[in-house]
Amino acid sequence: MPFEYRLPPIVYIPIGFSTINTKVKWMTKKLKQGQSFPVGFTEKNILIKLCEKDKTPTAEIFDFLKDRFGIRETKNIRIHLGKLEKQKLIRKDSPGPGHAHSWFIISDSRVLKDVVDRLDHDQDIHAFMRSLVYRRWVPEIANQFAKSFADLKLSMCDINWYNANPKHITLYEKTRATVFDLLKRHGYTEYYEDALKSDEEFRKPTVFTDAEIKEISDALTFNWSMLRFVLYYLAADDAIKRELMIRVIHDAELCDDRLAIKATMLDIIQSINQTYHQKYNDQLRGEVLCMQCDVVEKTLATDGEKPRMWFVSLFDRIENMRNRYPFLFD
Repeated sequence: MPFEYRLPPIVYIPIGFSTINTKVKWMTKKLKQGQSFPVGFTEKNILIKLCEKDKTPTAEIFDFLKDRFGIRETKNIRIHLGKLEKQKLIRKDSPGPGHAHSWFIISDSRVLKDVVDRLDHDQDIHAFMRSLVYRRWVPEIANQFAKSFADLKLSMCDINWYNANPKHITLYEKTRATVFDLLKRHGYTEYYEDALKSDEEFRKPTVFTDAEIKEISDALTFNWSMLRFVLYYLAADDAIKRELMIRVIHDAELCDDRLAIKATMLDIIQSINQTYHQKYNDQLRGEVLCMQCDVVEKTLATDGEKPRMWFVSLFDRIENMRNRYPFLFD
């Protein structure tokens, strides 16, 4: 008997559903019996959804979870919304009888940190960092960070001496005092004033410039590693903040690269002066010091270029490493 192809019986489905698309969507999104999403999955995605705009209607949240993840139990979704509201992460907007309720994220750095701590996949991260609510948060975060750093009153001296050998610190301070005294006593006013100016800069509290704050703000729109660091920093106490910033600035090579050379050169100058002090009188010693003035100038005087915050560059490197070797950052 030849093969005979028969059409399957016609199945009638309710109006408003797509015969093919709906079936495929349900098949791909519905969890198997006994399976469930990880703990916190639904709440995390509710938070990401609420970051898309100022206010999101409850029905839109239901549709989003159903279409994206196949979550259709509205009762359970309301329970998750209630939990987030109780944790003071989100708030319900109730316009009155006859109007639909909406939900929105509370604008607070504590809330932002909570949301960020919940995100664990690149897809989650990118969706969040592109959201309207987060982009509005960014300038405030950058300003809070810059103000907090300024309040620490860290100087280049603090930063340069981080984990330094105590012998080098002692050598620098002793030699600094000797050179200052020699320049002043022998009338090298210009070099003495340059040295004082450089020393004041070295010990003055360091802050981010307006341009650097803008650069940090721009980087926070896409640099996940920097965002995690800044939020961790803002939530820490002052002692931890100080340690963090000294460490990160030191690791990012903000410190004056001339410092090691400076200590060595000052040691040489000190040795020369001690030698001539033993063999010759003060007048000849002054002439020798005059011959060394160019060394003193290069050692102690600034050249107009202050060592600046490369904070953004450091986190560019960290973010690049995170993207290339994600298993190192699990």
